[in-house]
Amino acid sequence: MSDEIRIPKALKSADYYMQLKEKLKEQRAKIKAEEAVAYEINGEIQTYQQERLKPLVGRFFKTEKGDVFLVTGVPKIKYRLTGTVDFNPYQIPTIIATFESTGDIIGKEIYIEAETVFSRAVDAADPEAKFLSEYTEITREEFFSTIQDFLAAMIDNLTDVIDSKGE
Repeated sequence: MSDEIRIPKALKSADYYMQLKEKLKEQRAKIKAEEAVAYEINGEIQTYQQERLKPLVGRFFKTEKGDVFLVTGVPKIKYRLTGTVDFNPYQIPTIIATFESTGDIIGKEIYIEAETVFSRAVDAADPEAKFLSEYTEITREEFFSTIQDFLAAMIDNLTDVIDSKGE
């Protein structure tokens, strides 16, 4: 037995080699064209999902734990330099007021921040009804009254800290 590697006659031909390279090039072109179609379809899906969530924008809601929020927009499509797209249709942009008990000297942490809330509304036949099953809609007045209560609690907490002077 010989240690020599045997190459089939067909592979020794330069023409055969060029044919294989051309075939590979054609296949890659087909794949690239299909990826472009998929990218376009994905963009249409994302735009459609955004449109379905637009009726929620500008409305006020309350979570089960009592946080209140204003829906400020629809999920954003972010294009990356790498050519990829970041889009999460389940993260709804909001301004949210959160009251968290911390057990420290202040007693509560109060946040009013731009944040997202999670919802599967975009997948439902009726996104608005689904969102309303996840969160309770409140009036503008209820929202701002809660914000005022949060601010009053924050002032009370800060006053307590200042008055105690670290004691």
